[in-house]
Parts: sequence; structure tokens; C-alpha cells
Amino acid sequence: MEPPSKQASTIYLVSVAAMVVLIVGGARLLALFDRSELTVAWVVCVVGAHFVPFARAFGRAMFRVMGWGMLVIGIVGLAGGLASPAVAAVAGVAAGLWMFAVVVADAVGRPLVTGRRPDSTVPRAPR
Repeated sequence: MEPPSKQASTIYLVSVAAMVVLIVGGARLLALFDRSELTVAWVVCVVGAHFVPFARAFGRAMFRVMGWGMLVIGIVGLAGGLASPAVAAVAGVAAGLWMFAVVVADAVGRPLVTGRRPDSTVPRAPR
């Protein structure tokens, strides 16, 4: 495989740095408001959002599917966690299962996640 382009590397580094800042900052803010039970759902949202730009950077739709799915799971976890802390915790498990399902689907070449830009240098997953 070719190394990622300079632009893809920059997107990766900015996304990861933003993710770390948002996770730490959000967790502290939730603790300040005595809502630490929502931290897991917050982390799911942030990790999901950090995957979305990878789709364009690396030419892999898998990241878009994974990221938006996790973001939705995290938002549901945050909203439901306001009523029951268990909902926020379940969001973490659901996000892990979602990530697993998307990666497996990509590995076996399911159409949902194998879309890529025509100019992508990333090889297709084996079928």
C-alpha cells in the first residue's frame, strides 16, 4: 500500500487532536455539571465524528458509515442518558458492535462500505 497523501495525513492528525481535546474537555464539562454518567455517550459522539473526514481523506466510505452511525448512537445515548444513565452506558456497547459490524462488512466487501473515490490509491478489500 502507498503511504497516505500529505493532505490525508493532515486530516488524520487534526481529527485525532480535535478528538482528544473534545473528549477531555467534554468529560470535564460533564463532571462540572454533575453528569459524568453521560461521558461514555459523549466519547461515542466524538469518536464517531472524528471518523467522518477519514472517508474523504482516505477514499473509504467505510469511515463515513462508521462515523455517522456512531454519532447517531452517541446522540441517542446522550439524550436517553438524561432519563436513565444506563442508556448512556449502552451507547458504548452499541458503538463497539457498530464498529465491529462495519469493519467486518468492509472486510468481506459489502457494497454498503466499499465505495471509494475513483482516484483512491487504497486497494479494495479482498472479496
